[in-house]
Amino acid sequence: MTSALKYSKKAFFVIALLAAVLSCSVAVAYGQVTVGTAAPLTGTVTYSLTNIEDGTWTTTAAPSCPTAAWYSKLEINSAGYTGPVTVTWKLQQKTGSSDWIDVSGVAVSASIALTGNVQSIYATNDGVYSQSNYNWGQNVTTSGTYRIVATVTA
Repeated sequence: MTSALKYSKKAFFVIALLAAVLSCSVAVAYGQVTVGTAAPLTGTVTYSLTNIEDGTWTTTAAPSCPTAAWYSKLEINSAGYTGPVTVTWKLQQKTGSSDWIDVSGVAVSASIALTGNVQSIYATNDGVYSQSNYNWGQNVTTSGTYRIVATVTA
């Protein structure tokens, strides 16, 4: 009887752990950049779960659960515009097959100077990499699909 009881506790623990992991799934996807008057400019929003400058940044991320830390940067991948710009970052949640809504009260803005070259801009107050890169996970309270939209205006 004792061995059956231990097996049941282990099985229950494994099932409970699996259920917790599945209920905490958060998908971060669809990096997007919108260019205002700073054209011609193209870029890609990429994500990291660790916020290490030279670490892995990808166009999708899958944090382990809501509130898990994740970070973004905008990779300007075309040379062109030189001069001051404002980059505004917004967190959006997918609500339908192609509908997105802004997560209320969540926006980060940085005033920086573009160099006319390829460069990375982080979600910090000055656009420069630091450990204070904005942690978007602090604003994700429910499972779902999220994205960051970066708008660049001159």
